[in-house]
Amino acid sequence: MDYIKLLAEINYLSYVTAFAKWIFLFLIISIVILIVCNKLGLFKRRTKTARILVKLYYVIIPIYFIVFAVKYAPIKNTQIEINNAIDKHKVVVTDFAYRFLSSIVSDSVLCQDRSTKEIVNGYLDNYIYKADSIIAEASDYNFIQRLFYKTKRKIEYSFLIGILESEIIDEATSFVGISKKTGKALYRTDLYDLFKEGEIVEIFRDEMNKYFRHFFRLMFFIMFLGLLIPGVEIILAKTFKY
Repeated sequence: MDYIKLLAEINYLSYVTAFAKWIFLFLIISIVILIVCNKLGLFKRRTKTARILVKLYYVIIPIYFIVFAVKYAPIKNTQIEINNAIDKHKVVVTDFAYRFLSSIVSDSVLCQDRSTKEIVNGYLDNYIYKADSIIAEASDYNFIQRLFYKTKRKIEYSFLIGILESEIIDEATSFVGISKKTGKALYRTDLYDLFKEGEIVEIFRDEMNKYFRHFFRLMFFIMFLGLLIPGVEIILAKTFKY
């Protein structure tokens, strides 16, 4: 799929607003956390040295949240902008799926003894990546480029798997109120018309967002690990009363 058509629609000025919004939001969250901790007496210390050191939390915690916001903002905004671009380029996504299904139908005899995974991987290798003039040998790419194409293939693979396995016959046919038998017939003959209203686009968007959600969970998990440091220190302070 030509992702350039999607990326071309991204409003790069929106990143300025995104940085401002998320930095402000996470800064407010950090201030609220500091206020709550102070009200609960979590920053009270008995020794002079401990009282001086604990004041660093009022600087470190806001900076920690700001740094996280700086990393989070561009990724979240990219997700939003790509979703908007997908909506604007429904034809691109639909044509990509339609070409895939047309190929599978035309090669139906050859596909009878092949698993779903083999069908999709074979299609990507023979129809997409072989024909793509910008795809070179893996050794010609740096780490970022290899990661980009690996992620690109994963998204396209999971998207096509979702269509081939159950989304079309089981989910979409019930959605439009037709039998599975009729759905199979439409699957083989006039799928483009069946999905031109956007069901396939929704499937693709869901697959795209799945990778963003995975990355966000990882980011927040790492952030939580960092917050364990002051959390453990507070527990030690209460335990040993220093």
